Amino acid sequence: MPLEGDRTTPQSPKRWYRETWGIVLLSVLFFPVGLWLAWTGPWQGRSKIRFTFVVAAVAAASTTVHLVSQALVSPATTTTTVALTTTTAASTSSTTTTTRPSTATNRPTTTITSSGPPSVVTAADKVRIRQILTNSDNHFARLFSLGLQAAGTTQYANANAGLAAMSDPNSEASRFRAYYLKFDPVGDHSYSTAYAEADKFYTLADVPNSLSTWYDDMNSLDVALLDWAQMAPDWQVRVATTAQFHAAGMKVLEAINQSLADINRVIAGKKSR
Repeated sequence: MPLEGDRTTPQSPKRWYRETWGIVLLSVLFFPVGLWLAWTGPWQGRSKIRFTFVVAAVAAASTTVHLVSQALVSPATTTTTVALTTTTAASTSSTTTTTRPSTATNRPTTTITSSGPPSVVTAADKVRIRQILTNSDNHFARLFSLGLQAAGTTQYANANAGLAAMSDPNSEASRFRAYYLKFDPVGDHSYSTAYAEADKFYTLADVPNSLSTWYDDMNSLDVALLDWAQMAPDWQVRVATTAQFHAAGMKVLEAINQSLADINRVIAGKKSR
């Protein structure tokens, strides 16, 4: 008969998506979720960084193959892939001006000077439009990934301890402050430029409403990323809870997923969700 001191408390089984194989699988199927689980799981810091770079390299290679193949055939509603590169928009005969809305619910104001019959959007044009919009999405996904790396997993005892850690350039408090100052999530509205570049391929007669929907959802992504970035220092000094911090991160992932889905509707020429 076992002694009283030999009793052990059974541990609850680890959920499948917290297992290494589950994290890798989700990184293949939906990379933002996989990266989020990797950075909030029990992996060591160096393992997280290596894994992030591997996923980014694979995603960039996949996008290169995807864009080449799409240039050879007429693109349908395909699965959106991820690139970490930036591109320059192709020049067209129409001109567009946009203004960023003051709230996340307002549509951009657009003036299209090329009116008349619908434009002929070729297969190559659709590849270019997809590339412009996807690169904008991936820019914000990359900002989020870099923010996750900078925020790390360290929580300090209180605000005073967090302030003291700022003097150490290697501390996660100091690294996240450097990230925030360098990438400026408050002032990054580059998706407005992507919207204008993609809009040049259409005329007033055939521009799909789903393009404005993409803009609105990118605006929501911008707001979600800003909310998460502003909560990160509060989480580091225990003002915000881990549950609140993770919930803010999930809103960023959901916004990324929605805006990527919008791109397929733009390419298909659909008018709305």
